[in-house]
Amino acid sequence: MAYIIAYFTAFTVFGISISSVGPTLPGLAAQLSVTLGGISFLVASRSIGRVVGTFAGRGVDRFPGNPIIAGALLGISLAMMLTAVLPVFYLLIPVWFLMGFSEGLMDVSVNTMMIWVHKEKIGALLLAMHACFGVGAFLAPVIIAQVTGDGILPVMSPFNLFQFPTQLAAVSPAYLVLAMLYIPVVLLVLRLPSPKPHKVEADETTPVQSINMRLVLLLTLFFTIYVAAEASMSNWIFAYALGRNLTTQTTGIYLVSVFWGMITVGRLLAVPIAARFHPRTILLTALVGTFASLLLMTIFPNLLWVGVFGMGLFMAAVFPTTMAFAEQRLMITGKITSTFYIGAGFGAIIFPWLVGVSFDLIGVEMLLVIEAILLTGLFVVYRMLTRHDATLSPQA
Repeated sequence: MAYIIAYFTAFTVFGISISSVGPTLPGLAAQLSVTLGGISFLVASRSIGRVVGTFAGRGVDRFPGNPIIAGALLGISLAMMLTAVLPVFYLLIPVWFLMGFSEGLMDVSVNTMMIWVHKEKIGALLLAMHACFGVGAFLAPVIIAQVTGDGILPVMSPFNLFQFPTQLAAVSPAYLVLAMLYIPVVLLVLRLPSPKPHKVEADETTPVQSINMRLVLLLTLFFTIYVAAEASMSNWIFAYALGRNLTTQTTGIYLVSVFWGMITVGRLLAVPIAARFHPRTILLTALVGTFASLLLMTIFPNLLWVGVFGMGLFMAAVFPTTMAFAEQRLMITGKITSTFYIGAGFGAIIFPWLVGVSFDLIGVEMLLVIEAILLTGLFVVYRMLTRHDATLSPQA
């Protein structure tokens, strides 16, 4: 239980890190005097850092995992503090690389440690842990809105070091507040000894497992496309809504909370569902529901909130369900988990950056176009996965 509390808490603040970006991008762009297309290079730098961090995550096969997780949490906290106090765009590029590196390192490490601790019931636990991620992702925009949405709170005024001229640009206090949340989690994780990988003892009934590289590659591609869709939506839905005049600045921030809040609800609902239905059924339902929600908000822009609600709800189970399926078919190690997340990191690099650049070149409507392309790609890879393994077993 102590491990569950520690890793669930770590994933909660991890969610805070991920969803804090979207609501602050317009304000950060104003703070640094760059366009949305320009600020997307910070997003790309962070995503490149996540790829490198996920590659480094395979170090949990050789070194104690909990100190790695604690170091990653400290890295995220430091990057947030520096984002609050550095006023120059180019200085923030390596800072956001550090943020992404720490996020990637922690993502791989926590998922691998959880599988090593609770291998026998990992399906439901992964869903619950990723639901904690959603809780953190839901809370971050709420905290940011309280600090910046209606002006600087009186207790935060000492932290507004540069006295930014516009309400939208005052994101420094929010980053400082969020950075402080990571310190107690570091202490919580360091209290526990690091889990060790399961050892499979060979006998006459235990076949020697070899890595199915085709399955690994298909799963990696699936994770890549999914994370690209999720990151593009969470990073840019706020800017899209503002650009289309579909919401105000203050209420628009809560769009990100709605998205991540429904991901949280969806993952909690998926815990009992995962014990009764095949991953194939869960994934197909999730993909159809996500595409239908995107279509709704495209055809009827005034139903943006409903569409975001539906996308979060249906996307909720995709990542943990696919991860649990991978655990059923592969001997999960830090190296394999890292491979999945390296692919996911590339998805988070290319497409959110592409969305930001397309905003400047074409318009904010490109968010929905790119999301449609990504979801179509998910259907294609899903079909390839089901052909590869037509007899998926129920979730554990």
